[in-house]
Amino acid sequence: MKKKYIVTGALVAILALTYALTPSFDTIVKKVVHKYGSQATKTDVILSGFDLSLKNGTGQISNFTIANPTNYKSPYLLSLKSATIKVDIKSLLKDTIIIDEINIQSPEITYELMSLTQNNFKEILSNLSGPDVSKEEVAGKKAKTDDKYKAKKASKKIIIKKVIVNGGLISAVENLTKGENTLSIPLPSIEINGIGEKNNGQDIKEVMTTVLKSILDTATKTVAKSKLQNLKAVAQENLDSVVDGVKDRINLKGIFGK
Repeated sequence: MKKKYIVTGALVAILALTYALTPSFDTIVKKVVHKYGSQATKTDVILSGFDLSLKNGTGQISNFTIANPTNYKSPYLLSLKSATIKVDIKSLLKDTIIIDEINIQSPEITYELMSLTQNNFKEILSNLSGPDVSKEEVAGKKAKTDDKYKAKKASKKIIIKKVIVNGGLISAVENLTKGENTLSIPLPSIEINGIGEKNNGQDIKEVMTTVLKSILDTATKTVAKSKLQNLKAVAQENLDSVVDGVKDRINLKGIFGK
């Protein structure tokens, strides 16, 4: 038993020394999430807080956001105040990091209808399936990356044994016309198991894509089963009214010449 404590203590000491000689661990994680999350979604992905205990592998994720694509009024596709994480500490020294569980609580998701055929879910899902380019590259700008971090980026793979999502809320927004119509729809609980296990790990972009696709697929089906058709009907009525108004003005102009 004493030998076990000595080994554990030595492991913690090595990890502490490793992170003392490199940029702080939370800073590295934030950069990784921003870089590869933004590559996957083609929008800004920001993680403001990450804290991991090297003693027991438990951690906290805080203030995670995924921005909406350009031209959408709502700032975020997804906003998350907090989530808990459980990591196999020993795996941090190996090529494949094992995350036992990520527990996501009360994510806020916005579904925005840009037109009767275009919405932010559809656009982000299309981006996730698109070519592997960064948001900066799409904008024609050269991505800026920390050299020390860049040298390590390709070495680590990830396995996530379980992801749990509970208490989520979808806000469905119709912004086709001057008035705004909104529905609030509960997101069903989601559980994703064995991410990366078949291939002995996936890179961070693949992992984030898998998780986000699962959440958005569930959210899309939930919205489709909701009263969204009523919301679309209201949008269509508003558009029809606008069109009729334009037609009336055109007819009056033809009659009176003004």
